[in-house]
Amino acid sequence: MGSKSQTVLVAPLASDSGVLLKRAVADVKPGYLVLAYPHGVRALVDGAVSATMDFADSIGLSLGVELAEVPVRLVDAMASVRRAIIRVRGVVKNALDVHIALFDNAPNWLNTVLLYVSSVVETLTWEGVGLGGVRYYSVEDTEELFKLPKFVELNPTEYFTLKLIAEGRRTASEIHDSFNRQYGSISRQMVNATLARLKAKGLVEVHGGGSTFIYRLTEMGRLIAG
Repeated sequence: MGSKSQTVLVAPLASDSGVLLKRAVADVKPGYLVLAYPHGVRALVDGAVSATMDFADSIGLSLGVELAEVPVRLVDAMASVRRAIIRVRGVVKNALDVHIALFDNAPNWLNTVLLYVSSVVETLTWEGVGLGGVRYYSVEDTEELFKLPKFVELNPTEYFTLKLIAEGRRTASEIHDSFNRQYGSISRQMVNATLARLKAKGLVEVHGGGSTFIYRLTEMGRLIAG
């Protein structure tokens, strides 16, 4: 993603002493770690973070850490990890090159969430976020996994319209006004056409009638922008 990109490692909290996490850090050499952990085990996180940062320091890495608490519902879990990645993007300002690690000794649920998150990352092009790769780590080996297809292809107008709905703009008029303020001039007709495409792609749903329609994100839309 260019010489000015920031490398980010997204990894699950595992049950061991952090051997696989340290291997992943040594492989990827990230500037940031996004550590995904199950709801209710925060007490285990601080020790894992401290050990990983000590290891990073020992190999000459300055490592920032962002935590992502993963709830039990898949859509919420994926959205939580995506939001953590976007928070890193907001801090570092540069584009992100995201590498996802799956661990043999991590809970299957966390590995599943992160594997699907790789497809979400592929849709974040217009945020300056790209997927560097997905690796599966076991004690014996490391395997580079294939990239899953994107959930959906979006042009920049569609992506930023989706973001505005996620931020609370609900009508075409609100979306039009906010788009012009935040992203540049666009016609009301273009907004209407964009909303129709997002509905056809299953990313937004429409409520109401008459002169006012209310737009909300579907579950898939929330994965990308919610």
